[in-house]
Amino acid sequence: HFVTPDDTLTRDGLWAARLRLDHPLLIAEGIRAGAWPEDGPALLAALVAPFVMDKEREDLTEEVLRVPPAMASPWLKLENTLAPLIKKLMAHGFDTPRLNLRPALAIYSWATLGQWDDAVRLYGMDPGDMAMLVFRTADNLRQMSGLRETHPRLATSARQAVELIMKEP
Repeated sequence: HFVTPDDTLTRDGLWAARLRLDHPLLIAEGIRAGAWPEDGPALLAALVAPFVMDKEREDLTEEVLRVPPAMASPWLKLENTLAPLIKKLMAHGFDTPRLNLRPALAIYSWATLGQWDDAVRLYGMDPGDMAMLVFRTADNLRQMSGLRETHPRLATSARQAVELIMKEP
């Protein structure tokens, strides 16, 4: 979708090549497929969060977590959209993120309810790790906000998402 058989960038490849974030191919595929929530800044921030986790944090214990109803459908849409590409990348030895709910729930809570201690508790890490998650998520959202010309609704939502999460605890 991003490169032609003769190694020329496609129209999608041109905007995707401008992304400077943790997992650009996965993020770009989600954008191309329309899997990122364009009209929900808090949801967008939440769904970006699992893509910025450090490798050593990916093995957080998964207990039964309560997913807010507003987040369930967008989460499944993104997960189902990216699953084939993630499997393909893994089969070829590429490092891929595990779509962990903890960071998504923590960022969603922080963006919507604004209670730092609750967000930290949901993340299951210390406050410094939560702050790093917020900063890295905001950096990735800023990259998405740069797609004003090709994806204006997503870019607007990404800018709004940065404002929701970049606030004092």
